[in-house]
Amino acid sequence: LLFVFAWNFLLFVASEDCPLGEFSCEDEANTCLPQAKWCDGVIDCANFFDENEWDCGDNEAGGDIFDTNSQNFTYDWFNETAADWCDLPNVPEVCACSDLTKVNCEGKNLSSVPDDISYNVTRLYLQGNNIQTLPDYSFINYMMLTHLNLGKNGMTILHPRAFSGLFDL
Repeated sequence: LLFVFAWNFLLFVASEDCPLGEFSCEDEANTCLPQAKWCDGVIDCANFFDENEWDCGDNEAGGDIFDTNSQNFTYDWFNETAADWCDLPNVPEVCACSDLTKVNCEGKNLSSVPDDISYNVTRLYLQGNNIQTLPDYSFINYMMLTHLNLGKNGMTILHPRAFSGLFDL
């Protein structure tokens, strides 16, 4: 699943100078490589661009890189952090909301992607559930997602348009 996730992500960040299905090493020669070489554990770009820690650091589906590298915004007037606030009117009862638009449904025994989360959710953590199938358009209501973790779900069926509409992952 992670390979599919990385593949989907790369379709949107590939350089315009490389053919479809390839990414740029972002070097002076504009070296283009097949997307399958992105975050595959082997350094193919001379500048290590294809195996950089920021993009490839979460290949074990832990999701921790998103939490440790995210900024913690402070509201000056209350001196409270954004982690204490939720701006989403709709969050499933079994899930937790924090950091304004982050929803954590980790380990809640879900069998499908919840469809009752507010459209403006930006981070969705669904790891450790029982989501074995991702139908087409599973996230079409959540087009503002920038982070998505589906690790440790025992996924067996991934439909071709499961991630349709997710242009900011």
